[in-house]
Order: sequence, then structure tokens, then C-alpha cells
Amino acid sequence: MDGVMFQLNVNDDIVTTVYNGDVLMFTATITYPDAVENRYYNESIDEKISELKERYEAGDISEEEYKNEVDKLEKEKMDIKKIKIGVKGKPWVENIQFLIKNGEDWQPLNWEIVVLNYSPDGEVIELTGDELLYAELAIDPEYIVKEIPEGEYVVKARISDIESNMVGIKIIHSESKENVEDRLGKTARYYILRGNLDKARSLIDGILSVNPSSIMGLILLAQLFESMEEYDKALEALEKARKEFIAQNPDFWEPPRYIDTKITRLLIKKTMKEGGKLED
Repeated sequence: MDGVMFQLNVNDDIVTTVYNGDVLMFTATITYPDAVENRYYNESIDEKISELKERYEAGDISEEEYKNEVDKLEKEKMDIKKIKIGVKGKPWVENIQFLIKNGEDWQPLNWEIVVLNYSPDGEVIELTGDELLYAELAIDPEYIVKEIPEGEYVVKARISDIESNMVGIKIIHSESKENVEDRLGKTARYYILRGNLDKARSLIDGILSVNPSSIMGLILLAQLFESMEEYDKALEALEKARKEFIAQNPDFWEPPRYIDTKITRLLIKKTMKEGGKLED
């Protein structure tokens, strides 16, 4: 659909190789940049109309000149079409359809894909330019091994007649020592989101046993403890992650805002759990 962007990533990229034990994570992002651009353009027109009004009220131009110029400017404004995503009866994210390339044709993808999280909530979302629709969906590592043959696949997604870009997936049914920490981290995060905390903890411990200074491992450990509502342990892991970030990036001029934001959010959760009140 013209003006709407549907960006599909797989394991944070547009191509990925999945080995035994790896999760296959899809990230879907839908935006409406044309509407944003048109709205900014219309706002510039409104500013010109305001300037004309000031000139008219100051007596610099006649009423006829003012009205004529305003009419011309109003006609220059761009239309902003409202676009609806989803249908009534189920969350909008469940309307995402995955397609797989077969020769020159595209066919429905019958792999078992689960929704991990999405934003915003709702069934039908109306795009007017400010919204960002985001969803994470995944295929379980065990399902990949059992049900998806080795090979290379090209996949895309569709929702409400809006098609995404294509992504490439290579499945290899063997172990690999390439990018182990990153791959373990993605899979650990998947298990946290699915509530399989034992598997997640095992993978996180594996990351930190090899690299105790792993920022990603410490952040994942904090996420694990947060899901268990053990906020003190989560905060301790995040503080370690923050110190490691500063130590490993001595020339970085900004604080680790991502980690700081997580710490602030956890402090709020901890306060609320303990029955405290938030200060203004």
C-alpha cells in the first residue's frame, strides 16, 4: 500500500542462518511516513496562513487579498488518508500472514509461529502518521529442528494488503561456534518471553560463565529476575551492566540511556510492589 512501510527483520537482520538450538525471531514494524511528511507540509501551510492573517489584521493587505491567498494555500494542502490495520474480532497482530517463495510463486507459510509481544493493543489500528506498530513473533528452536528441513528460504509478510520486504533464512541442522553469545542471547530472551525460565537461565549462565563481563548477559539476567518479580536482583544485574558499559566504552560521551531507563522502570516497579508511593 502506497505510503505505508512494513519492515520485516529476522533475528535483527534481513538474512540469517539458524543452527540447532537457535530461535527464529521475526520483528515486524509498520509506519506511515508519507502521512508524517504530508502533515509537516500542511503545518507549514498553516504557518503561512497565520502570517497572512497577521498582515491582514495589521492592514498590510486587503480582505480580498487575504481570502484569495488563503484559498490558494488551502488548495496546496496534502491529503492524509487514514489507513486501518486489522479487523474486528482478534488483535491486529494475528492478521499478519507469512508467505514463502516457491519458485516464482508465493504460498502461505505453514510454520508454527507464535506471537511474543506487540504494540499497541487493539484489534483495528488507524494509521494517521504518528503511530508505530511493532510486533515480535518467533519459531521455537525445537520446532525448527523437528519440522523445518535444512535449506534456504525466502519469506515475506502481509497485513491489510500491505506487504513487507523479503527476508532470507538458512536452516542448518548442526551446531555452530559462530556468534555464540549473540545467538544464545536471542534464544534466552525468547524463552523469557515464553515463560520458560529454566531454559532461559541455563543459556544466560552459559553466556556469563564464558564472559562474566557480557553486557547482554547481565541485561538478560535482569530481565529474567524482573519476570520473577525479584527486583533487587534485577537491579543488581543492571547496575553491573551499567558499570561494564562504562568500563568497556571509556570514550563514549553519553551514559547508557537504555540501561538507565530500565533501572528507572524497575525502581518504579519495586516501589509499587512494596506498596510505596511515587514522588511527583
